[in-house]
Amino acid sequence: MDKSKLNSFNRKLLAKRTNKSLEDLTLAEAVFLVSDNSPQAIVDQKMHSFQLQADRLAKRFQQHGFFRHFIQYADSSGYRRWRINPDLDEETQKEVAEKFRRRLFREQFRVKKRKTKNAKSTLSRYYVKAFKDKNESLESVIESHLRYHKGKGDCASLTTYFTAMCEWFGVENRILNIPGHCCPANMDYVPFEMGVWDGIGYERQNSKFSCYYGFKPDKVDKHDNEFDFLIAVALNHRGTVLNNQRKTKKASKYYRMSAKASNLSIESVLNLAENLARDKKFKAADWLMGRLLLKWPHYSGYIFRMSARIQNMQGNKEEALRCLIKSSKEFRDKEDDVMLELAEQYESMEKYEKAIYWYKRAIARKKFLEEYETFYPLYSISHCLNELGDFENARKTINMAIKKARTWDDRQRAFYMKALYYYSDDNYNHKKYHLAAIWFKKSIREEVLGGSNVSKRSLQYLWKCAQRISDKPKRKQFKNYVRRYATPEQLESLEQLSEAA
Repeated sequence: MDKSKLNSFNRKLLAKRTNKSLEDLTLAEAVFLVSDNSPQAIVDQKMHSFQLQADRLAKRFQQHGFFRHFIQYADSSGYRRWRINPDLDEETQKEVAEKFRRRLFREQFRVKKRKTKNAKSTLSRYYVKAFKDKNESLESVIESHLRYHKGKGDCASLTTYFTAMCEWFGVENRILNIPGHCCPANMDYVPFEMGVWDGIGYERQNSKFSCYYGFKPDKVDKHDNEFDFLIAVALNHRGTVLNNQRKTKKASKYYRMSAKASNLSIESVLNLAENLARDKKFKAADWLMGRLLLKWPHYSGYIFRMSARIQNMQGNKEEALRCLIKSSKEFRDKEDDVMLELAEQYESMEKYEKAIYWYKRAIARKKFLEEYETFYPLYSISHCLNELGDFENARKTINMAIKKARTWDDRQRAFYMKALYYYSDDNYNHKKYHLAAIWFKKSIREEVLGGSNVSKRSLQYLWKCAQRISDKPKRKQFKNYVRRYATPEQLESLEQLSEAA
């Protein structure tokens, strides 16, 4: 096996904890000797264990779009390893590597949390207590951060594991060393630790913005401009977490605190404007957006995008569309998330042909859709085609969306829509009703597996389909399925419906 290419921090650790030189250490030895100083006699056993760990990681990463760019191979010792497809262009390889590093960092804490038994665990040490609601000013938050540097956590084992897994999957690694602490960082030396400042941060909200991390300082001057900016980002992060918990007032407080920083982040002001609009303070929100446009005209793409959301809250769809078109032009039609919002706007205004055009352009860009996948735009295209009367292509597109569905609720929505396509077919055909019943049944099954309440409408449609099926055994089968999940009140109304028919 190739010799491990460890960073300077791990070299120092290995020199202290082992008698071997770096050239004599394999990857597995580097990982496990740093963590528990295992003897050479059980290295093979450790290697097998590490292979299983890598296999589990690869299995979990299968659900993420970026991992399809990895290819598996066997190294000289017969172990399964992975690397990024060398046929990809350089920019795509960098994006895939960055997504792998972010996901790997969060994955470490998912595993650590599952194994945690006491309050003084690794995860608890990383859990920052700076963001308490009692903090009334930016200065008190900074002081809390300066006090926190004493609880460094188990940085040695986490950093070593991160380094080893990056090498196992053929991804370039970068570690940031500050006095008394080390942590994984992106290629711009920005640490990944802010995702741990709220336990595991945005991971709880399943948000696509989980890449916005800050840092955990060891010693920082209060008047340092760079630190001031990162504190603003941290406060904005906390506000967004509270927003996701529907605590709008508390979130707005943190956005205002972030805006007080001398070198503030524009994102916090945009979020504050959106919260004002949610509280029906539209004049204040519009005024704030106008001020932002004057102060930061070079960020007008982001500003127009948020303005569109605020206009939609007021019911001004035409004005929202105008803002989104301006936003897309500012980004030179290269931001796929803006394209998706533009497509959604056209769809809400029943301009289905233009909506399809922008959904397809967003899919073609793929940058954002690596994580988001293409289920939602395909699902929406299918709906638009159906509204335009192109039923055949609508069915083909919903089949494509079903293949891309990753979660139970996505599958349920797609199955339900496909069932409706069959049910609403103009031709009175018993075969069509049978097919519709099959897909309504699948839709209900996904709701049951997902732990959700079964939709009353799905049960009604399945019952109606069963009524129109001439095959008595199949009709009985579908009705029994409805009886299994319908409430007594729902079942009574369905029986009355049968009698009326």
